[in-house]
Parts: sequence; structure tokens; C-alpha cells
Amino acid sequence: MVDRKHINSEGTLNDSDSDTTVGDLDQTKNACLDLLSDLLANTGSKHKYELQLLAEGIKNCVSFNNLSTYFKSIFELTRVFLKQDLPEHHEATIFFKKVINKLTALEQELTSSFESASRDHEIDCSFSKNISADILDVTDSIDTIATFEDLKSLMSSKLEKIKDSVGKKVAEYNIRIEYSRKEHERIQDNFKNMLVQIREKDKILEEQSRVDPLTGIYNRRVFEEKIALDFDCFHRYNKPFSLIFFDIDNFKDVNDKYSHEAGDKVLKGIAQRVSEIVRKPDVFARYGGEEFVIILPETDVLQGICVATKLRKGVEEITFEYKNNKVNITISLGITEIKETDFDYQSTLNRADEYMYIAKKNGRNQVVSDIDVLIESINTIET
Repeated sequence: MVDRKHINSEGTLNDSDSDTTVGDLDQTKNACLDLLSDLLANTGSKHKYELQLLAEGIKNCVSFNNLSTYFKSIFELTRVFLKQDLPEHHEATIFFKKVINKLTALEQELTSSFESASRDHEIDCSFSKNISADILDVTDSIDTIATFEDLKSLMSSKLEKIKDSVGKKVAEYNIRIEYSRKEHERIQDNFKNMLVQIREKDKILEEQSRVDPLTGIYNRRVFEEKIALDFDCFHRYNKPFSLIFFDIDNFKDVNDKYSHEAGDKVLKGIAQRVSEIVRKPDVFARYGGEEFVIILPETDVLQGICVATKLRKGVEEITFEYKNNKVNITISLGITEIKETDFDYQSTLNRADEYMYIAKKNGRNQVVSDIDVLIESINTIET
């Protein structure tokens, strides 16, 4: 039902009664409280007092018009959260997806309430028009009774007043529905703007959750997701791949001698150089510290050795400068091809890691592969 508020002499609405059904109002209140609960859980104690006051006010709302006054505060607090620097990108992304769902549900509740009010308004207007038609019919009937002039005059006067009253009621409904329409449009605009901001923030967070903040390449989480998929494809569809594991030689010495700022510059420079060499389908990620991994899809170990050698030479050619100091950097690489005997991707990763340490042990700045280890094993047996 539409609200039964009264219009005062200034033409504004008095919030004396509910402007939506109790069910619609309760559902909308619950959606708002649910959203506030999410905000409280993710903003900690910083906005706890404000959120609790808002929640208390929303619980005590007796009309939709009263409830709508709280939306601006909800939007403002959500905007504050959007501007925060969020360290846990993955968790924040999940939260913003929940907020999008909650805001969408809330907007749907408001739309439903507005449409319900519109339907009830149409019914009331139709009823009023029917009354007006009946009054006109009675008036016409009285006009035919010439012998009751006084009665006709009296009845016509009263019926005219009733018709005017009905007309005023229709005008009152028109003012209400126009106010409701404008209020709904305003709220919808707020929702749309908020959803755009949240989706943009969510997109940024999703991207940030996949990228190493220092080097700008993929992080370990993305690498583990991708290698798990490639491992599954290998055992299902026999699609091979090779894996390169490398780290920077004597990286600790760079940090100790020149500072961690110099070390960061080396990490970024190597990431950029390697990114220029690897192919688009390859997955290049920072595994941790000065360690990096590269997945080479549909690549056997012989092809992988060529890529690894190109990477080694490419890094060796770079001369880093830090405060007029020239720093020469090399890397040691281990490369292996996925094998039937690998029952999880960690086995493949461990093997590439082991080869990398063999490369370091043998003098650094070199590539060690499955083939090198096999030759070494044969030579050992022969001797």
C-alpha cells in the first residue's frame, strides 16, 4: 500500500505513517544492516561508533522516507573505505564483491518498494475516478427532477463538494508519487555511482592481488594457480611444459654493500629484462626474495634450455648503476620438463630448484637442466 502521510500547507509530506509495506520496509532495513555489518567487520574499530549509531537509527525507522535519510551516511562511509590503502588485496577483493552483491540487493528492494507504491497509487486513482463518475451520474439524475428544485440545488452542492474532495485526494496522491519518484531516482543515482566506484576498486584490487608490488610481474599466488592448471592438463591431455627456477647470484652482497635500495633496483631491472625476453604465453613470477620462476607452456627441455640460456646472457649484459657505482649481476638457472612420475607440481618445482643450486655450486652464472644431470649421472657410473 502507498503511505498514508498527510500533506501540510507548504505542500510537503508529513512522515506520520509508513510509506511502504511493513514487509518491504523490514527487508530494506535488513539489507542496510547487513551491509553495515560487513563494513564494521572490514574497517575494524576506526568507524565502529559511527556504524553502531547508523545501525541503531536504521533499526528504529518506521517509514521508508525516514530510512532513506540514512543512505547518504552509508554511502559516505563506504567511500571512506574505498579510499583506504588496503594491504590484504585478496581479502579486500572478496569483501568488495560482497558489497556489490549487498548494494545490488538493496537497490532491488528499493525498486520493488517503489513499484509496489506506484501500483497502489494507480489503484487509488482508479477508485477516485470511479467515485467521480458516480457523482456525475447522480448529478445528472437530479437534473431530471424538476419538481425538487431545492433538493436538487442542495444535493448538487454537496455532490460538488465531494467531487472537489476526491479531486484534491487525487492531486495529493500525484504529489506523493512524484516525491516518491524523485526520491527513488536520487537513491538509484547514488547506488549506481557507488557500484561504479566499488567495481573500479574491485578491479584494481583484483589486479593488485595478482602482481608483485616491487617488480610489477606476477606474484607467487598466480604462479601456483597456473602451474596447478598446467600440471592437470599434462596428466589429462599430455600437454608438456618446462619450468625455469632462477635466483640472483650474490644478491645478499649487493644489499650489504650498496643498500636495500640498490637491491630493489636490481630486482626491478632483472624483472624488466626477463619480461622482454619471455613469450606472451609464458608465466613469469617472483617466487620470493631474489627467486623467480617461469612456466614455459608446451615446451620441452631442449627448447627450454635455449630460453634459459638467452635469459642468462640477457641479464649478464646489464650493468646496474647505483650512486656512481657499477654493479654487474648474474643469475643461476635450473630448468626441468614435467615428467610422468611427477605426482604433484611441487615435485617439478623442487627439481628445478635443485638444479638451480647445482648451478650455483658449480660456479654460478650458468644453466643446469635435466640433460646436464643425466649426463653427470652417466659419467659417474662410467668412472
